[in-house]
Amino acid sequence: MTNPGKKFPGRPRSAQSHQAMLQATLELLAEVGFEAMSIEAIATRAGVGKTTIYRRYSSKAELVADAIESIREEVLLPDTGSLWGDMDALIQNAAQISLNPLGTANGCHDYQ
Repeated sequence: MTNPGKKFPGRPRSAQSHQAMLQATLELLAEVGFEAMSIEAIATRAGVGKTTIYRRYSSKAELVADAIESIREEVLLPDTGSLWGDMDALIQNAAQISLNPLGTANGCHDYQ
């Protein structure tokens, strides 16, 4: 049973740092892809230490999943006819949203 009044040691987690990590993850995912991106590159771009990321996420995949989930409502799920085509379209759409948070008119994003 948790104690709602219990305080944990250390500083509270920064919402600003968390958002910076998610944004950096989406940008790098779009720029270099999942395989080429690293936690170190994400940390550098977000302006946080690698330990800050590892305190919140156990893996790069978990961080990427959370980053994509953070924009899920803004992303239309593509259906290109293939899984890899869908993934490419999803990543491109996430990149567009992260680089242009206002998106396109009415929140609609085109897939190629």
